[in-house]
Amino acid sequence: MKRLIIATFLLAALVLVNISCGRSSAPSSGANPAAGASQQTAQSAPAASANPLDPKSLITDDKVNRYVIYQKEVNTVADLVMGLAGQAYKNSGGSQKEFEQGLAKDERTKKVAEVEASALSKSGLNRTEAMEISKIVSSFTAGATIGDDEMKKTARNEFSTKYGADALAIMEKHLPELSKLQDEMMQAAFGKKK
Repeated sequence: MKRLIIATFLLAALVLVNISCGRSSAPSSGANPAAGASQQTAQSAPAASANPLDPKSLITDDKVNRYVIYQKEVNTVADLVMGLAGQAYKNSGGSQKEFEQGLAKDERTKKVAEVEASALSKSGLNRTEAMEISKIVSSFTAGATIGDDEMKKTARNEFSTKYGADALAIMEKHLPELSKLQDEMMQAAFGKKK
């Protein structure tokens, strides 16, 4: 549970940093050739749903692979995100407006925004997709790795019921790498291993 809370906080902090930067959710230009190939593959594949943000459309092998590319790069600034969010929150007095203004004034925000833009470009995801996939990945990874066998089984069954057996198989396939990325994010943010 602690892992899920921390991952959710990091995700929320990154979203807030992005909001304060006023950046759009469109993918950056200049994606690398590997991301371009992924985009072409994704464009030629039949859509899983008419809504591209439907969670079932986001849980594909291609999208999860792209999310891994994104998250690896974003993890390099997890410590900055935590520092930014913590400092801005401390100085905000609980005001969302003050929080956002504090983020916007902090020079570290520019570095985080640059890394996140690069991660989006390399992955071929847009910000909205990356954030939605991150929510799904965080909840699945925590449920599938924390607790006793019965708790893990229940988490997997709930995921399968919500997203389908194919989505569960995709997440299971990527679980070792997703779990490692989540551990790396926590270690970077808090300077220690789980």
